[in-house]
Amino acid sequence: MADRLVEPQKNQHTVSRVVLRRFVHGEVLSVYDRHKDAIYRKGPGGVFRSNFDRFDWATAEQRWGAVESKMHAVYKLLDERRALDNPDAVETLRDLVAMHWVRSSAMRAAHEQVAQRVLNDRIRGLSSRPEILSVLLRQRTGLVAAGAAELDWINERVHQELFDQVNDEMFSETVAQYYEKVRADLAARGRVQIGYVDPGADLLIGDAPVITLRPGHDGVGPHQGVAFMEATDIVMPISPTILIGMGPEPAEVPITLDVARTFNSYQRRGFVRWIACRPGGASDREMRQELANVRHPR
Repeated sequence: MADRLVEPQKNQHTVSRVVLRRFVHGEVLSVYDRHKDAIYRKGPGGVFRSNFDRFDWATAEQRWGAVESKMHAVYKLLDERRALDNPDAVETLRDLVAMHWVRSSAMRAAHEQVAQRVLNDRIRGLSSRPEILSVLLRQRTGLVAAGAAELDWINERVHQELFDQVNDEMFSETVAQYYEKVRADLAARGRVQIGYVDPGADLLIGDAPVITLRPGHDGVGPHQGVAFMEATDIVMPISPTILIGMGPEPAEVPITLDVARTFNSYQRRGFVRWIACRPGGASDREMRQELANVRHPR
């Protein structure tokens, strides 16, 4: 498989540009950036990007592009409230949810959490074999260990090198496999429901946009302990005024101001670096007020 390894593409979108463009006003989004601890306005091309798939990004981009290329027609049907009558549009919406579940900052964070635990376990396991570590140290450096510090160093060095070699490939393949599993689960578990937001309210979108909930748990995604197959509620905003989810029957659902705020609270709880909304709307004002309150509490 190593022959597929190529120079990684930097800054792949984790939320599709076709989705982000629905949130723009005057070609920009209003964005809160956790890394900068700041709210600013930026075009969709400059945010919600990361070096996500570092192993086989070209294949991944082709996979996601097959869904994204259909969304212009689907948005037209959504705006006309005819999407639920079109089986191809419904399938595309399910695929959109599946891809944003697996291609998200939350999935990358969840993977890194698990991978780090595995790495630490293996380091601890080999720490009880000083004879092996002594051999590794001599092979790598020509030195004889003077004490435990040298053995700890070579233990961590060897494992980190191995981790760096296999982790990106493993993550790339895991994402591809999860995408197909999530697609199948969505097709089997229920029907697409579309929520239309009442006038005066609008929705936020974070870099972990697919919210998964289960009873008795505060998490809203894989990085917070909610696996997709365990979720009882699955929702994703796809415009400031449209939310899609799964239910027992196809349905259009009105989203009131209070319900919109609840869904926005899930986005705020689950985002990793970026969260955004349409500039000048209710969510923009609330986001700015919340940041001001944090910085200057009364």
